[in-house]
Amino acid sequence: MSKKRKLLAKARRGSELTFAELLQLAKYLGYDLNQISGSHHVMTHPSADKMILQPRQGKAKDYQVKQLLDAIDQFNLTVGEE
Repeated sequence: MSKKRKLLAKARRGSELTFAELLQLAKYLGYDLNQISGSHHVMTHPSADKMILQPRQGKAKDYQVKQLLDAIDQFNLTVGEE
């Protein structure tokens, strides 16, 4: 299993992600870091909704992980191949 698919599987299992892992997963799905304003990271995708991600003590917020997983289903996003 590829590194990308392992990270996606970890998120789908509900395992806690670090904020760095959440950003990496978003990038694997085709999101680009558009801007950083304070601790807010604005991620954009050519065919999906914009996401604003913010760490909580170095960890990803659970609702933001869920938003990203929902975007996968809503916009048919894939992590692609390595």
